[in-house]
Amino acid sequence: MDNYYLKVKRQILAFQSLTTGLFPNHLEPDKQVGYVMENIFCAIAVWSLRQCYCKIDNDQGRAHELGQAAVKCMRGILDCWMRQAKKVQI
Repeated sequence: MDNYYLKVKRQILAFQSLTTGLFPNHLEPDKQVGYVMENIFCAIAVWSLRQCYCKIDNDQGRAHELGQAAVKCMRGILDCWMRQAKKVQI
């Protein structure tokens, strides 16, 4: 499981925005664009690994770290949706 943690840390969490918690689109590195589905998939991957770590007694705080990263991403998505609510209603 530690191998999966290192992969998630290197390939997913390294790209998470510190302010919004969202993940950018890796196909367009020059743009600061993130898509909802990609962010949801990243959050699900991180949350799934967190659930695995919850079964272990001595996880060295990794379950908490992964859980906070997933929650931060989902809060970022919700915040973006709330900002665009007026556009959707029109």
